[in-house]
Amino acid sequence: MVGGAPIDTVCAHEASQGIQQVKLLTNKHIIEVFVHENEAWSEKEFLEIAENRVRKHVQNAVLLVSDPEKLIENAGKGVRQGKTDEGPVQKEGKRARIALVVSQFNDEITERMEEMALDRIRKIGAVHTGTARVAGVFDMPIVVKKLLGDKSVDAVVTLGAVVKGETAHDEVIMKQVAAKISDLSLEFNKPVTLGIIGHDADYDTAEERADDYAQRAVNSAAMLIEVLRK
Repeated sequence: MVGGAPIDTVCAHEASQGIQQVKLLTNKHIIEVFVHENEAWSEKEFLEIAENRVRKHVQNAVLLVSDPEKLIENAGKGVRQGKTDEGPVQKEGKRARIALVVSQFNDEITERMEEMALDRIRKIGAVHTGTARVAGVFDMPIVVKKLLGDKSVDAVVTLGAVVKGETAHDEVIMKQVAAKISDLSLEFNKPVTLGIIGHDADYDTAEERADDYAQRAVNSAAMLIEVLRK
């Protein structure tokens, strides 16, 4: 289904409803294999999803007519068509898995923040799933969104330093980014913590706060994971 606009989603839904009606009217199996353009972040990923989904649905179609009992074996195991399997629900808690998003602007400060965050992740016994680096703090939300959609990430820690200049630019940036990442946290039901210094902080102040902000952001992420799991 080409296109990522709302109308494209509506068209896909209507097509799916039509297919369901045909199944009911004919009393025959019809395997629906749709791949939506906005499921992927790149053409490479889109092609991988398409191939994976087609292959798995063909297997399902064969089993439906030859050995339907086989399909029951995968029930509740988090098997997905198109992307990596989600896996079965785990009763026992896992170690907190934390990803970092680091702004490269004012990198003398943010590189130290990253080091402190990684050190804190190790000390609390969490798992570092990876670090994504972006040009500036304003660029973080879309990368945070991609990470939150990853099954292997429990929380995202954002690290950056927005230093005050001669205009209110720092305040505008911080308000926008803080609101966006908070919305993403609620959308995905995963913690996104704010380890971003600013607004109204000069360079010296940012340097002084770097270690504390990084460590507190990691601590908050780990604590929220634990609270939400309970």
